[in-house]
Amino acid sequence: MAQQFNEEDQEWIREAVAAAVAARATLQPADLADDRRTPNWRDSEAGYVYPDLDISEGEGDAVTVSNDLIFRDVHLFIDKLKDAVVY
Repeated sequence: MAQQFNEEDQEWIREAVAAAVAARATLQPADLADDRRTPNWRDSEAGYVYPDLDISEGEGDAVTVSNDLIFRDVHLFIDKLKDAVVY
């Protein structure tokens, strides 16, 4: 079920969005060019998700196998990526 916002929350959201749009409108083209959000790591450094990894490879939600970080828990993997992203 979708969350329902009361009138005060809706007004706060409208003001926040308007402020963000106004702030973005003041940026120069050079500022926008620097707004690329690319990761500064290689894919292999982020790790891999393999939920069915055999227990003989190690216990836990994250295991190192031959220099590779393997996550059994996809949520843990996503949290790691979120922590690495620069906002």
